[in-house]
Amino acid sequence: MARKSDIRLRRSAVSGSVPSTADLNLGELAINTYDGKLFLKKDVTGTETVVEVGGNKFGTIAVSGQSDIVADSTNDTLTFAAGSGMTITTDASTDTITLTSSGASSQSAVWKEYVYTATSGQTSFSGTDDNSNTLSYVAGYLQVFLNGVLLDNGTDYTATNGTSVVLVNGASASDLVQIATFVKVLGTGDAVTDTFTGDGNTSVYTLSADPDVEDNTLVFVDGVYQEKDTYTVSGTTLTFDANVPNGASIQVVIGSRNVTVEDVQNLTIEGDLTVQGESFFTGDAEFTGFILGDVKGAVTFAAQAGEALSPPPPARSPSRFRLPGRSSVRLSLFFPPKYSIMINLGGSFVP
Repeated sequence: MARKSDIRLRRSAVSGSVPSTADLNLGELAINTYDGKLFLKKDVTGTETVVEVGGNKFGTIAVSGQSDIVADSTNDTLTFAAGSGMTITTDASTDTITLTSSGASSQSAVWKEYVYTATSGQTSFSGTDDNSNTLSYVAGYLQVFLNGVLLDNGTDYTATNGTSVVLVNGASASDLVQIATFVKVLGTGDAVTDTFTGDGNTSVYTLSADPDVEDNTLVFVDGVYQEKDTYTVSGTTLTFDANVPNGASIQVVIGSRNVTVEDVQNLTIEGDLTVQGESFFTGDAEFTGFILGDVKGAVTFAAQAGEALSPPPPARSPSRFRLPGRSSVRLSLFFPPKYSIMINLGGSFVP
């Protein structure tokens, strides 16, 4: 029998072409000569499918705002790396990967700035910046500047996932992108935005609210942030060092001094905390120093972990503090031996 020297399988030279179950018989192979892929048909209890033989274990992994991860070979390895405050554990018996927030890292800042030097056409900014700081922000609480010009969120860029900022239009080479953000939100305060239009003859403008100090204002002219030394604030009067050019857009953001603190967990304040006005606590509040001022409502003292409160002395009633102009508040103070406490409630002690 003569030997055949040119045996060919079913084949296609079209990129991405995959044979259907109707194209192949069981045991028959097909090759895509463009992609370099081999296919066969299999039958499992009457259900026929076409599978790739020896294909990549993964093709492409895409993450919004990040570069795609593409398999380079049939034996390519995908590696998971734990970021700050994260741990990764694997279970080979169940083929499970678990990502857990470890919560081990402490928050060292509330407001932080990131600086990136752009490449030509770059739109996405994430990961480490020019100062080796890894971008992290609270969505809705950030400002993005391109070469010092404030960009409009939703119009000039998008920032929704907390780790990347994507410009609508690509930056030019060596452009400076600055991202200023709150990395921990302690509370929310009212902010008033005033807008004016320069006429070339005016440097004084009247604000709708009193910011108290210049630090409670953010001023922009044609979208460019104005340094604090270029204007002064006195009450509701804003005065620029020079007349604002005709037609220039002026935007003044006035920060309110009223702040509502919500959903803050494990907030620790070291040093003195001075509060002017009333403060309301609806949960547990722990104080380890002096309490100066009026107290309203029920006050309870509880032991810390590893400590115990002594039972009340049998021969004495709980101490009572009477607050001027208010109903009396009963405080039961019991402490372990060698413990002492001094509370000045701004009232008189009634034995």
